Amino acid sequence: MNGSNLNPKWKKPPSGWHKINVDSAFDNGMTTTGIVIRNYNGSIIQAHTQNHTCLDSMAAECLAILEACLVAEKLNLHMAIFESDCLNAISSINGNSLINFWPSDPVVEKIKRAWSNWPMWTFTFTSRRNNEAVHELAKWAKNSSFVGFVPLNTIPISVFCDFGFPIVDSW
Repeated sequence: MNGSNLNPKWKKPPSGWHKINVDSAFDNGMTTTGIVIRNYNGSIIQAHTQNHTCLDSMAAECLAILEACLVAEKLNLHMAIFESDCLNAISSINGNSLINFWPSDPVVEKIKRAWSNWPMWTFTFTSRRNNEAVHELAKWAKNSSFVGFVPLNTIPISVFCDFGFPIVDSW
């Protein structure tokens, strides 16, 4: 098995779909969530950050996914693929976790309620490498204390640690 199979590249969503990558920067009971939304060209069309208090890194990742659901609802994104590098969070949302993370259960239930209104949404695990752009966004937002929708012309260049796709498209 060669190394390229162990770490596949980020893939664009199918035509008509959006891919929403999420991550969090967690430290001492506080998390900053990052959300990067790309269209079928692979171009960033929205970026969003938010601060939350939470108990642990699992709760932080679940809060990032919940925040992404709220943003997707606000933007009326019917066909969305949510990606996170937290396998435990994705497994809990999809109902196939073998471990109970009780502090995160209320957040997971809110995600499932949102999902029930948008049946085309999917929640998938991705590698840390494929989530690097949103990881950089969350880190930047934590350090700069920025929250909310990020104007596309102010997204830090580190978020574009990209994959050869057009950088941004207008919304």
